Amino acid sequence: MKYRMIITIAAFLGFVSVAHAELPCNDYEISETVIPQQPTLNEISGLAVSHANPNYLWGHTDSGGKPELYLFNREGKIVRTYRVEGLTNDDWEDLAIAPCQFWSNNYCIYIADTGDNLFKRTQKHILSIEEPELPSGDIEASADIIPISLHQAWKIQYPEGLGDQPKFTNPDCESLMVHPQTADIYIISKQSDGGAQNLFQMTRGGDNAGHLTSLAAYNFTSAVGKLKALFNATTSADFSPDGSRFVVRTYAEIYEYDLVAYPNISEAFLHPTVRFTASEPQGESVAYDTDGKSLITASEQFPYNIGKPMVHYYHCVENPSYTAPAAQERPDPFPVIEPEPGPNIEPEPDPNAIDPGSDPDMTNPGDNPDPGTEPDPGTEPDPGTKPDPGTEPDPGTEPDPGTDPNPGTEPDPGTEPNPGTEPDPGTEPDPGTEQDPGTEPDPGTEPDPGTEPEISTPSDSASNHPFKAKSIGDSCSAAINNNRQSDIAAIVVFLVLAIYLRRRHKIQDSV
Repeated sequence: MKYRMIITIAAFLGFVSVAHAELPCNDYEISETVIPQQPTLNEISGLAVSHANPNYLWGHTDSGGKPELYLFNREGKIVRTYRVEGLTNDDWEDLAIAPCQFWSNNYCIYIADTGDNLFKRTQKHILSIEEPELPSGDIEASADIIPISLHQAWKIQYPEGLGDQPKFTNPDCESLMVHPQTADIYIISKQSDGGAQNLFQMTRGGDNAGHLTSLAAYNFTSAVGKLKALFNATTSADFSPDGSRFVVRTYAEIYEYDLVAYPNISEAFLHPTVRFTASEPQGESVAYDTDGKSLITASEQFPYNIGKPMVHYYHCVENPSYTAPAAQERPDPFPVIEPEPGPNIEPEPDPNAIDPGSDPDMTNPGDNPDPGTEPDPGTEPDPGTKPDPGTEPDPGTEPDPGTDPNPGTEPDPGTEPNPGTEPDPGTEPDPGTEQDPGTEPDPGTEPDPGTEPEISTPSDSASNHPFKAKSIGDSCSAAINNNRQSDIAAIVVFLVLAIYLRRRHKIQDSV
């Protein structure tokens, strides 16, 4: 059916402020109502035309729905269902198709998880998922649920100074648009009862990723009824494919803005070029069609759970006097874009908890240095400075037999028992009964690990140490050396004792 002329409506309602010389459309032809596939698409909260296959549309439901994206044809039949892994649909409200980054050739589906009718949510996010590859032409319907991964997420943070009530300081936002070349992200607050709606731009990268800047505030007013809080509420937005215009819808109306007449989006937001009443009683979505002029709209069930959801196509009847703006050229040279960090969408950590790895004073016992930061084995005490088998005291440096309990330190002969009662040399500890060298600490076990630092890597594994472990041959040589030392000491003690006894007998014989 034919929709009344835009300019005629504007003149009748007094809503149009024409800043551009010509409008792209003289009229719209509105399709018959399309009922999307039930019960899944009982509410299309977000809507966009696929970039991979423009014959199909992407949509999702809002709070209470599944974390799924639905690809459906122009008659509303679902042909693919993609479930975003690791997410919940807290309150998805709008979506957009745009480059994943500034002037990228890869396209993403952006989702505004920003709905908050009660102004109580503390975590709201903009999400992006790379658009899946799709076959060209007709796509055969499949009932399979296809898993898909999150590409990026930003936790949004509202600016200060918006007001002193939750609906201003933590507003409900249901309108998302992403620029088709620069990938700049914009959202619009929903409510205007008692104040104007804000147009926010989100910082995509850097330390302030997710922070919103308020660019302009506009008080949407409705000509439909007097329920301002309902009919003035904004529910969706979209950029035209060439970036020359954008559209915002409320429950009741559609507003279009001209970025050629007002190149600064802050100024453009204050001057809607076209405004008209929409076909749905409670509209939730709006998107530009493939020609960049026609529009597609959708609504939830109205009355809720009684009526039917609706999809309408507003086909542009082109204005022959309209001259399209020159296509924006891709910058040259094209800058290399580093991946943009996005905050994790997991629950926020306890602010009082110590973040492992961020505790420079090491006050958290669990915050140990990474093994790669432990002292390198080369910085441990050099094995050469420890008694290593080669540097153990050799026989020449061992205590001289004369310093081993030596005769001078033994009890004086006069105080000793009579030589006859003195243990016979044969009863003295035989060298063979002295501590067997084999029972002495093996050079490999000296010095005692409890009394001296061991030569080891942090893993105490000789195979990981920069110096090789002693071989069996080395241990045997050390044992032989110890045996020789013990034998020599025993012989020396025996000879000293024998000489002493002989001299004593001579003294007694002479007496």
